[in-house]
Amino acid sequence: VGGIALVLGAVLGIFLKSNARLIALIMGFGAGVLISALAFELAQESFRRGGTDATVIGLAGGALTFYVGDLILDRRGAEHRKRSGGQQADGSGGAIVLGSLLDGIPESIAIGVSLLGGKGVGVAVVAAVFLSNMPESLSAATGLQKAGHSRRWILSLWTGVALVSALAAGFGYAVLGGASPNTIGLIQAFAGGAILTMLSDTMLPEAVEGGGSSVGLATVLGFALAFLLMGCFVSMYNYIGYRLLGPEFGLRPSAVGALSVLYLLGIFSSVWAGRLADRLGRRNVLWLVMAVMLAGLLLTLSNSLVAIVLGMGLFTFGFF
Repeated sequence: VGGIALVLGAVLGIFLKSNARLIALIMGFGAGVLISALAFELAQESFRRGGTDATVIGLAGGALTFYVGDLILDRRGAEHRKRSGGQQADGSGGAIVLGSLLDGIPESIAIGVSLLGGKGVGVAVVAAVFLSNMPESLSAATGLQKAGHSRRWILSLWTGVALVSALAAGFGYAVLGGASPNTIGLIQAFAGGAILTMLSDTMLPEAVEGGGSSVGLATVLGFALAFLLMGCFVSMYNYIGYRLLGPEFGLRPSAVGALSVLYLLGIFSSVWAGRLADRLGRRNVLWLVMAVMLAGLLLTLSNSLVAIVLGMGLFTFGFF
């Protein structure tokens, strides 16, 4: 799901006329959402599982690994890979590809590791990665097109990154399936350190350059909304996950985790709500989507699996 957001953002960056300031503010918002997930879903979980040593060593290891890898790739032509102004024209195509992979893999490993508790996909992590990946690839795709790269090359790049990200998530789940809590905590902190370094080194500088000091407010808004609204969203998904795993339905963790595909509804609901707001007004659309979320929430109280899944779909549609 997080990888699909990269492809979607690239498509939007290629085919829609984009405003540099708007892209910057969206990137700042996405960074705030991801920082919230790092604090409460990766660092906190790492400390709970592995204690102080695993958290500190993991954060430092992830940060240093990304820093060194990014430094090498920047010197080979990947420094401006996320810029929206066409600065990639002076860079190396191969370095840009590797740099994009370097940015995406830690997030995917974090998603894979979140599965290891046997409770399905970490909802907050997936949602945060989804919301941050879209503006990230949108900005990069806009810049790559201005730099002279073809649409096919750009779409191939982000499709490849999405596929590798999915493999990285699967790798994190498969290889670490029998790992100790301390090891899992270490990996969670490692992913968190790498992601936080990526945000401060590549994503936020691009946002500030294009949006100015207002990006700081957008970042705080993203953090606050993720902390408050995601709590409701995550609680609902966690409750349904426990219920479906229980004796009433007896579903396997993999089946419950597959419900994260419902996040894709956010792709359509966001566009639909934006267009509807132009016609009906933002306040009316806000009340409408809240009603949709409430209807979905009520459906999840049913004893029918079909009704529960439908309810989750409606709730997710309204949330995004």
